Amino acid sequence: MKKMIRIVSCVILSLIVLIMAVMIYSGYFRDRHQGKNGSIAPEHSSDTSHTASAGSPETGTEEKNIILDISSDFEFAYRCGTVEELKSHSDVIIKGAVMAQRPWVNDEATIGTDYTVQVEECYRGEMKKGDTVTVSNLGGDILAREYFEKQDDPKAEEFREEMEKDPDNTYVRFRCDGAWLPEEGKTYFWFLEADTEQENRIYNPVNVYEGIYVIEGENVNRYMPDAAEIPGAADFENQMSLSDMEQRIIDGTENQFVDKNKYFPETICKK
Repeated sequence: MKKMIRIVSCVILSLIVLIMAVMIYSGYFRDRHQGKNGSIAPEHSSDTSHTASAGSPETGTEEKNIILDISSDFEFAYRCGTVEELKSHSDVIIKGAVMAQRPWVNDEATIGTDYTVQVEECYRGEMKKGDTVTVSNLGGDILAREYFEKQDDPKAEEFREEMEKDPDNTYVRFRCDGAWLPEEGKTYFWFLEADTEQENRIYNPVNVYEGIYVIEGENVNRYMPDAAEIPGAADFENQMSLSDMEQRIIDGTENQFVDKNKYFPETICKK
């Protein structure tokens, strides 16, 4: 009997050691790949040498060799949970298709994308149907060699070495709160703020991803992070019908006023 007890005790002890080892490894993997702050690793999420789509609400069409996948959590000064709240912060509101996109990386190694958008409908601003506008936003995929020209974090060295194996076919990806990115050929509603610091007229979506709704058939939707982490998110207007969106934009728009420090007076644009 004592021998049996010793055997059972050894088995239980072995199981406990195995469980602790799994927990330690899992914790390391999570910290290494799902961090939330602004450096390369372990704070930023990262994954090496995998093939990923270009990014969309569902799936992308362009396959890229992503050697570093960065995601950051943003804390906005305010949240725009409803269309009315988006309208109150928008200088320009349009419906338009992405005709082209150009990724960029600035001197702080922050990745963004400039989108050339062709206007299909203008609800606020001075644009008309057929005009094109540049929308600049955070997030994108850029050649790794361009990124590492700006990034001098020692933690990035392992990814730099990976890039040097195939410099023409390795990319770094940056996502704000994990948000999908607009795609060429797709049409979106854009709630935009004028970028007064730029010499040319460039616009930024309100709160990065909150001011972009993709049109999918007769419905529209936007990206939103885990609702559990955002107060009041249960009441956010993240999905609705196309007709409801257009009606909400039009209702009362002519009676609202844009910040006087911005470029454009309040107008309803005509085709």
